Amino acid sequence: MPGPRPDDGNPVTRALNGIFSDYLAKRGSAAGGFDRDVRDPAIILNAAADRGLIPAGDRVITVTGSKGKGTVARAAAQALLGLTARDADAFGAPRRHSPDDGPGTGRVGLIVSPNEVTQTDRLRLDGVPIADDDFLTAYRSLEPDLDRLRRALPPSRYLSPFGAFLLIGLQWFRDIGTDWVVLEGGRGAAFDEVGRIPARVSIVTTVAPEHREQLGPTLADIARDKLAIAETAGLCLLGPDMPEILERVGVALPPNALTFDPAWVDPADTGLPRWLAVDRALGRRAAALLAAPGPAGNLLSADPSIAGRPLPPHSAGSFGITELTLGQKGPTVELVYDATGRPEALDTIWYQRKRKGWRNPVVIACLSDQKDPDGMTDLLTSIGLPTYFVILSDAAMHGFARIREQWPERIVATIDYDDEGAVRRTIERLVAAGNHDAVVCLGIQPFIRLVRRLTGAAT
Repeated sequence: MPGPRPDDGNPVTRALNGIFSDYLAKRGSAAGGFDRDVRDPAIILNAAADRGLIPAGDRVITVTGSKGKGTVARAAAQALLGLTARDADAFGAPRRHSPDDGPGTGRVGLIVSPNEVTQTDRLRLDGVPIADDDFLTAYRSLEPDLDRLRRALPPSRYLSPFGAFLLIGLQWFRDIGTDWVVLEGGRGAAFDEVGRIPARVSIVTTVAPEHREQLGPTLADIARDKLAIAETAGLCLLGPDMPEILERVGVALPPNALTFDPAWVDPADTGLPRWLAVDRALGRRAAALLAAPGPAGNLLSADPSIAGRPLPPHSAGSFGITELTLGQKGPTVELVYDATGRPEALDTIWYQRKRKGWRNPVVIACLSDQKDPDGMTDLLTSIGLPTYFVILSDAAMHGFARIREQWPERIVATIDYDDEGAVRRTIERLVAAGNHDAVVCLGIQPFIRLVRRLTGAAT
């Protein structure tokens, strides 16, 4: 959320403004430093512990990484659906059922970061976003604690909005009686609340030179920050590129690390971009390890019914392929959206293959200064994908100075953070001017969120 929303009389809007108030008030000072200097996850976690909101570690998966963490978390949650409920939920409450009824199906709680379309849809139960009434019930029960925590903070610290959402989600999960909990962390782990929560399985997807100002400044610093998630986990799964990255920057593998095995990839996923097939495999493997009895470090303890379970065709909030009809009688174009901002994260082979089937594609990219617009533009050009840029006018933590300075002639729109209609109009204008048959939208999550809104893919 880039700034306070106008008071529209909706109590959810007022709650969201309260959640973000401390960050927005301090983002120019305290919120602008390294996480190690301005964030203290114990503030939120102590409050959670006091309320009995920390789930049992053997029911938890935690996820971090520079790319793909949301896809992995969603895949893990999907893979856990339909499991038989345990005798007690993840918070220790006994099941209430008659012997004739049987144990029933377990509930799966998921918290992702950032949100997909609305601020509250980051909180999900069995794949369904939290309802406004449930959100407000949990928020109001926690509001006195959140106010007390804000007042107690020194000027050098701010109350993490993500930490507040985590509290609300855990309160909701406990009230419902959730069996399994999957938590996607924020940008880091060492000073992120999720990164310090005990888990049977944690995952680090990859490490890239992003968020240097908060986690760095070096790639080794970023790697150490994200790998801190292994310290509170029984087992830490690592994405396929992690061993080489860690060796290059001189950071040791965690002692509880399990490196990616290509055999985990579902053969049905081989037509997807490589990173998506890998992330789905990581999520499914984590779910198999979580659900199986026995110690997490025993590979044989992976639940075979989950390890081989096919996932729904779409499990990534950051990637999709659809068709978009422009105007009432306009043309229909193929639309790809991909939350990728660095060339090393782009599946070049997949896009080269797609390029052969497109007559005249175009890329609309929203690449902030934290990404690599130079490298992305060079790579896209080499594939034969001409690139134009859009800028978000009110996106917190995202500046666009490099694009403004280097490619002002390629900027086709400045779009408000919440205006998916402007994205549609930009696509329509480019397609009409260039007779394009395919549009690729690349870049930061707030932009991809708008694309998902206009396509109806946000669920």
